[in-house]
Amino acid sequence: MRCLLLSLAILAVACSPALAGRHANGAMNDRPPVIPEEGACCFQDCRCLVLSGAACDSMGGWFLGPDVPCDPNPCGCFVGACCLPGGACVNLLEYECNDAGGTWIGNETCESFDCGPPPMGACCFCDGSCQWLLQDDCAAQHGTFLGVGTYCNPNPCPLPLLGACCIGQTCVFTSEACCTLQSGDYQGDDTRCDPNPCIPNPTQSATWGRIKATYR
Repeated sequence: MRCLLLSLAILAVACSPALAGRHANGAMNDRPPVIPEEGACCFQDCRCLVLSGAACDSMGGWFLGPDVPCDPNPCGCFVGACCLPGGACVNLLEYECNDAGGTWIGNETCESFDCGPPPMGACCFCDGSCQWLLQDDCAAQHGTFLGVGTYCNPNPCPLPLLGACCIGQTCVFTSEACCTLQSGDYQGDDTRCDPNPCIPNPTQSATWGRIKATYR
């Protein structure tokens, strides 16, 4: 009877969930660490690294899934025709084209694709002059863009009226629009800089008694 009870006690210890993972000396069994599933992680510059999904996200990449290899490169990076704002065509990767402000064609190269003529036109300036520029360049120089395909010969820009413009105490004979661009004070159309209207008349303090005595 005593042998039967001892056998049952040993069996109960061996089957206990709390004790089953321990050795006879009480130490826990070694278990292999859980390794996150890794796979191809694509980056904007077309690099491919084998990473876990969490590591890929933390590095700003795109995780393609566990067990996806990087060889061959699955990131789909290839050069294609990029039409730059000036109309030039350059073979670039998509992200390089975007960084350059261009339009990426992708499935074509510059050897087979024509970006067409540059989107240029007549740009009128405040002094009535004209330059043939890209629209963005015209705006950057405070000009008025007349449209793609317009030209400067003959000059389509109206000649402005001119007048005196005070920039501090300096007088410049120019248009009102040019005066405003220089933060000046336009004196009006057809006003002149001689005599200089920008220098204030000198004043002198005096009492009312002195003024009356002067003009008696």
